[in-house]
Amino acid sequence: MDKVVYFLGAGFSAPLGLPVMTNFLIKSKDMYFSNPSRFKHFESVFEVITKMSVSKNYFETDLFNIEEILSILEMRQQIDGPDKRDTFVKYLIDVVEHFTPAVELRKDELPGNWHNYVFASPTQQSYGYFVASLLNLTLDISNHLDKAGPTPKQFTALKIKRESAPTTSYSIITLNYDLVIENFAEYFGDNREGEEFKFILDEDAELANMPFLSKLHGSVHSKQIVPPTWNKALRPESILSWRRAFKLLKEANHIRFIGYSLPTADSYVRYLLKAAAIEAPHLKGIDVLCLDESGKVKNRYDEFINYYKYRFVNGSVLDYLKLHNDTLVKPFEHNFWNKTMICDKLEKFHEMFFEEKKT
Repeated sequence: MDKVVYFLGAGFSAPLGLPVMTNFLIKSKDMYFSNPSRFKHFESVFEVITKMSVSKNYFETDLFNIEEILSILEMRQQIDGPDKRDTFVKYLIDVVEHFTPAVELRKDELPGNWHNYVFASPTQQSYGYFVASLLNLTLDISNHLDKAGPTPKQFTALKIKRESAPTTSYSIITLNYDLVIENFAEYFGDNREGEEFKFILDEDAELANMPFLSKLHGSVHSKQIVPPTWNKALRPESILSWRRAFKLLKEANHIRFIGYSLPTADSYVRYLLKAAAIEAPHLKGIDVLCLDESGKVKNRYDEFINYYKYRFVNGSVLDYLKLHNDTLVKPFEHNFWNKTMICDKLEKFHEMFFEEKKT
């Protein structure tokens, strides 16, 4: 059974409205001005950022990029300054939680061609079916009788099981704080029939054959995150995640970077990958999907990766997920009624996508 590790960056969640480093400040200001009383604690953050503008008189400084803002602040605090970490951590968590969308389902009854209408929007469905494939799920519908109210009403509902003998094992390493993956997995778990399934976080007890989810920078669910600064590498509170990530990478047959631009400042990611490669006995391929308007992202990856089984695609994460969605639902366009959908097309789809679009 091949072991596939998806390595996710901010670009993975961005199509759902999650902020990235370059628009984080702007999105947080949208929050504040929409409800100043609720987000009054943002004022101290904005005040610090305004004071930092003096540095622009002397050096090139991007004070719209939250990583640069926090990196300057981190350096100042490390040497000689008040510790405002708790204030900024709360600010980061509040913004990420605010923009993480809830899983929205269709409010009316599922139609006969239900495969393409499970979620309220095509974008959410693309993410949902990707998570379903990572979990090796089988989706079906069943009829139920709602006896509430004066007149009993029959309706259809999802019936979800997990394949008992998947041919591919998936795991995720992510640099994101959000709960996008977990929210979709939780929805499927709430509609399961049979054994429990979920992504195994670092603090969870392991379940047999369940995929792992390692969050190197922490998570909003635990309220413990590593702020995006020059000093965001290995920290005591994230050691379990790093150990898990190291184990996943050294056992991987395929590593897939999705929405991660390999910034120059992220040297710790490079060293994690190099350290894991020392013990990787059977790595077959490394694929990268990332938007790259300037060509700089591909240059960074090209300079870093020497392996001949490396492919780079300059493209949209959402296009990747939508095409995977289409691969799953297309067989049911004309022969759909009550047909079981097995979410096992990810490997076939991924290979077709990269062979067609690689550069």
